[in-house]
Amino acid sequence: MKTALVGIIRNEASDLLAWIGWHALLGVDTFVLFDDGSDDGTRALLKAASVQHDIRVFFINELHGRSWKPQQPVYWERQRIVYMDALHALKDSADWVGFLDTDEYLALHRHDTLKNFLRSFGPDVGAVGIHWCLYGSSGHVTCPDMPPFYAYTRHSTEDNPVNRHIKTFLRPQYWNGEWENTYAFPLKEGRYVDPNGRDLTWGAQVGMTEALPDWGTARIMHFRVRSLEHFVERARRRRDSRLTLADFNEDDCNDCQDSRHQGRTPLVLDWMRQTVFQGVGEALNNLPRPTSIPEQVSVTRPQTPYNLTVSRLIPWNNDKLEIHGSRVCSQGLAKNNTSLFVLHTASVPHQGFLFALDLKDNILDFSILADSRLTGFLGYNLVPTEKADHVALQQIGGMSRRHAYLTTVPGEPLIADRPVPHLWEAFSLAPAYTAPDGRSWHELSFMRLLENTLRHPVTLETIAHMAHKDRRATIRLLPLLHNVLSEGDQKYLEAQLGPFAPFVL
Repeated sequence: MKTALVGIIRNEASDLLAWIGWHALLGVDTFVLFDDGSDDGTRALLKAASVQHDIRVFFINELHGRSWKPQQPVYWERQRIVYMDALHALKDSADWVGFLDTDEYLALHRHDTLKNFLRSFGPDVGAVGIHWCLYGSSGHVTCPDMPPFYAYTRHSTEDNPVNRHIKTFLRPQYWNGEWENTYAFPLKEGRYVDPNGRDLTWGAQVGMTEALPDWGTARIMHFRVRSLEHFVERARRRRDSRLTLADFNEDDCNDCQDSRHQGRTPLVLDWMRQTVFQGVGEALNNLPRPTSIPEQVSVTRPQTPYNLTVSRLIPWNNDKLEIHGSRVCSQGLAKNNTSLFVLHTASVPHQGFLFALDLKDNILDFSILADSRLTGFLGYNLVPTEKADHVALQQIGGMSRRHAYLTTVPGEPLIADRPVPHLWEAFSLAPAYTAPDGRSWHELSFMRLLENTLRHPVTLETIAHMAHKDRRATIRLLPLLHNVLSEGDQKYLEAQLGPFAPFVL
């Protein structure tokens, strides 16, 4: 069975990778995406994502051999044209084709994959209509740093009229070639059913059912408003209609709590991480090449003038911080040998860079909740606290503009979401004179690479040379390297990274 997902995208760089990753992990084989004039780096994201998945991108203003003006044809007409183009193109290569916007996520509750879900329907079924479940802002005013399915956990009730809308997965061979609307597609044969296999009866219009939704088997999580900030930005870029605060209030439905989909976050972030590293690697390839290579330093030379030191990060209750499923957790009893360390350098004395090591003493990738960065080397400001010999870790970089503090709740993943530091945001730094295996830190390859680099003024050419020697380590060390660049080089690097910067720096 081959499955395809068709969607129209425009300036969704902050959430696009999460949307693709979510559905790729569900089992979508091919994405057919139509870009409707994005200018936020979407094209670079899709190029990187297409390395690890079958993603076919078309640009709406270039279709049919002519350029379309921004408002001609109107959005609904553009949608009709590209959806029908996609169906005609996929009818001989895909067994099932779905149609979702990038604020819509398919959630399966009784099947582990999309293909198993679709296999539950016999050959007499031509299309499956899956009801919306409209999600509200969950109280978010500014855009959160986590994917929508993690950040927005409150949704409307079944009896909200908007949830009678369905979105369709259909067998393209059963389509009659005509157009109805973006919700439903007329069939030449076969039944139109809900996720439980029951025939759908249309209500006021085709694509809206007479019956209330049944979300027991599947639903479309519709994150229409997201945060207030996101809604305002969406209203600003809408070309065909005007959105007002009344529209936000009408759709900001937070009646029911459902956080079960947060459990898929580590898997989706791992998928996103591979795409981000692909894009960052391409950006490093475009940096200016050095005209000469700095003299390399012997492995046995003492510590650099930059005075790199390493400490073990210890939370307020002296628990051990460990990596589980790529997330940092506070554990009362040590369950593995993974610890969280902080690298300090005299060149950036008020900051520390969190990292952990894998079994081969390479930097281990992990993520911290409410922090968009996906590398295993995260910069935080070290802020003195009222508790002697303790610091608070204040978030810098990423997508966030809140500069929240890192906190540890016993037995739960670390999260950077506290506006002010209190007891649970206090950490102590215990000197770590050797790596976990007893070797000197200087003997680890990424540390040698960093020390050798910092002996000279760091430039873009320096980073290009590092990437040529060890791309994997260079990508992880970019937050520190970025900080020691000149202001002009910093801006150049950020421009080269483009939409990948918030996931790394």
